[in-house]
Amino acid sequence: MFHETFWLANKGTAQIPFHEAFWLATAAAAPVIALAAMLLLPEWAVRHAEASSAAVDAEIQGRKLGSTDTRPAKLSKMASAIRVTSAFNIVLQAVVLAMSLLSLQDQRNFRDPFWATTITVGGLLWLAWSSWQAGRFRAEWKELHPVKGPGRGA
Repeated sequence: MFHETFWLANKGTAQIPFHEAFWLATAAAAPVIALAAMLLLPEWAVRHAEASSAAVDAEIQGRKLGSTDTRPAKLSKMASAIRVTSAFNIVLQAVVLAMSLLSLQDQRNFRDPFWATTITVGGLLWLAWSSWQAGRFRAEWKELHPVKGPGRGA
């Protein structure tokens, strides 16, 4: 098999017994986590574009007035970082899915289940963190761009 050389990495170490249910669970969880991360990508792309545009506007305005508001640049960096980590999370979940499927195919652990557990739980924690960051982003964005409308000074 093409991946036979990868099994050699486990030689000489204590072997963890194969648990089909574990690999089925990680094979089911990884695509769900990756999908959730994919759903966030377009939203953060828009936020990054808006914040980058606001950062440029703030820089131009700051040069005219002699002081620059750094909050738009900070928001742009935050959105960019979340986009990059989202993409990385998707790749890691694909790795877990591949590990799971290879383990199920050969009925033995492709890699130590510790790694599949760590990546899967890490992906869930990342989703929680990025959701929290979305709330922070919205709050700071509202401070920079207050909504104007009837009765709000428009």
